Amino acid sequence: MYKKGVYAGTFGPLHEGHKEVIRQAMKVVRHLTIGIMDTHIARKKTKGTNQRMPSYGKRYLAVKAFMKDEFPNRYDITTVFDGIKDGMDFDGQVMVISHENSVIVRALEINDLRREAGLHEFVILVVPMVRDEDGLLSSTRIRESEIK
Repeated sequence: MYKKGVYAGTFGPLHEGHKEVIRQAMKVVRHLTIGIMDTHIARKKTKGTNQRMPSYGKRYLAVKAFMKDEFPNRYDITTVFDGIKDGMDFDGQVMVISHENSVIVRALEINDLRREAGLHEFVILVVPMVRDEDGLLSSTRIRESEIK
């Protein structure tokens, strides 16, 4: 078991897919840092669409309530202002990600930069995305009202 891992995202809104990633992460790490994208970064995901990103406060409270119920005393929550910089600064061993191409590319980019800076690379734990009867479960599909 690893001492510390990190899982970052918008969590807008928190859904069963996020929860499954967290559950899988908690099987391999003693402590999980959850990075929630700040409002500025999170809203970039919905720019030019009719989607509405929940406020940082709502996203934070949802993640905190889930973690407090499921994994008390084994987590902390931080704000992500710059995914690459924050990934460089994290001192854990494991980066937990969902199985999305753009997320995998970003994780590998962070590891490349860490290696170039003389830092240890993260073990990357890729968790398959959760499917519902209509396809992959995602915050985007929820915000677009494709699924609830």
